Amino acid sequence: MTAYDVTEPMLRAARGLLRERGAGAAAFVAGDVQALPFRDGAFDVVTCRIAAHHFGDVAAAVREVRRVLRPGGSFLLQDILGHDDGEAAAFITEVERRRDPSHVRAYRAVEWKAFLRAAGLTTMDSTLVAKARPWDEWTTRTRMTPEGRRELEAFVRAAPERCRAAFDFRLVDGRVESFTDRMLLLRAERD
Repeated sequence: MTAYDVTEPMLRAARGLLRERGAGAAAFVAGDVQALPFRDGAFDVVTCRIAAHHFGDVAAAVREVRRVLRPGGSFLLQDILGHDDGEAAAFITEVERRRDPSHVRAYRAVEWKAFLRAAGLTTMDSTLVAKARPWDEWTTRTRMTPEGRRELEAFVRAAPERCRAAFDFRLVDGRVESFTDRMLLLRAERD
């Protein structure tokens, strides 16, 4: 098993988690997903969990995933799903960027399938799941300042109702309590 991330802090967290759970040996490698430092066909399975919305060039990353997969190997993806409505998509992208400036954008299912097909991967399964996000925990996790949290909450409250409704934003007594992400889960195989 190889854990791969662009940041050392995430790799340290992965080391700690695996040690905590008594998992076997793993390699930990830092680098850019658009230039994976592994030989062609090195892996039976590649997973990407809730990270792709931070990639600068998703198509290049998917091509790299395909390159490092052996023929018949599987790519398992979980990421937040982009919205088909342009205004709702722009709204949630702004929410995400204000919370975490490294957010690039979430892609729609049709875009993901096009990335996969163009790279030589075949979508075998896909499903959507809803993930409730308690607001205080979600905004605290990225160490937002209290001022940043207030400004973000004001932005959400001022947004058109249909944009908030697209993500099931729940307001209680004028405060944001939670919202719901739609998560895309995909399994693709290398041709």
